[in-house]
Amino acid sequence: MGNNDQDVIDAFEGRPLSLSKHAERQIRWVANKLTASQILKLKQLPLNTSAADYFFCHAIADNNRTIFTPHNDLIKIKSFFQEIKEPFIICGHTHLQFKLDIGSKIIFNAGSIGMPFSDQEGAQWLWIEDQTFHFKKTIVNKNSAIKSMKTTDFLFLNEFIETYVKNTVSISNAYEMLDKLAVEQQIRFRRQNS
Repeated sequence: MGNNDQDVIDAFEGRPLSLSKHAERQIRWVANKLTASQILKLKQLPLNTSAADYFFCHAIADNNRTIFTPHNDLIKIKSFFQEIKEPFIICGHTHLQFKLDIGSKIIFNAGSIGMPFSDQEGAQWLWIEDQTFHFKKTIVNKNSAIKSMKTTDFLFLNEFIETYVKNTVSISNAYEMLDKLAVEQQIRFRRQNS
């Protein structure tokens, strides 16, 4: 289960969201499009799962909101996954493909299909076969995607098309944004726990 899955559930059930007003409006729009049955299916998604030597999670082992990148403190990143037994950790959340060796484990961030952060266009994903990992990109037919998207009444459609379909967020801009968010998140966490 990803962070936005949880946000949609919370919005549907009338709980407050800890998002920017812009993001909250988007999440509430999605929640209003779903049925109770669809929300129930979202609630049934596991936070993480394991298969053989692979541990799959959205962000880190015990929550779907923690932001980290290879720029962050390696000791802190290791602490996020210290209880994980599998040697290969597959995550997403930051929309940025990377491989990070944390001692006896290796983290692979698969990137993002719909909102990739990259210096090259294309949907990002990770191919895994026999403990071999390949970062992949698939070029999307932009005109077809835009035509399909324009059939919706999404509030921020034109902004989304300009930012994520016609263009991509560069790796350097992504790291700048994510590293700032990671620091802000750590400060909030310390305040809440002091």
